[in-house]
Amino acid sequence: MIQINANGVTYEVYLQEYEAFRTNGSNPVMVTIPFSEFCQRDTEGKPKGGLAADSGSIQSFGLWVNAVAGSDAITDARVSGTLYYDSITAVTSSVEEVTLKPVK
Repeated sequence: MIQINANGVTYEVYLQEYEAFRTNGSNPVMVTIPFSEFCQRDTEGKPKGGLAADSGSIQSFGLWVNAVAGSDAITDARVSGTLYYDSITAVTSSVEEVTLKPVK
């Protein structure tokens, strides 16, 4: 999961929701996620889009190893896993994006 705090609000996105991530197994993959895809945490319906408006006020971000119930990553009610990343880049274009580049 990627979590971004901006303007005092926490937004998050789950990588397992992206086809390129799900079908790539343990191989490196580049995932580009527009800020508009992040949903607001702890808000009914988990609305999307707010991070695009708050992107100028990003205070922090986090990368989390997450697991879906029944996953091999869960042992004794604890989640374990390894997170590799080469770089995280915020770019400005017609759409604000977060890009995860593959590990080389």
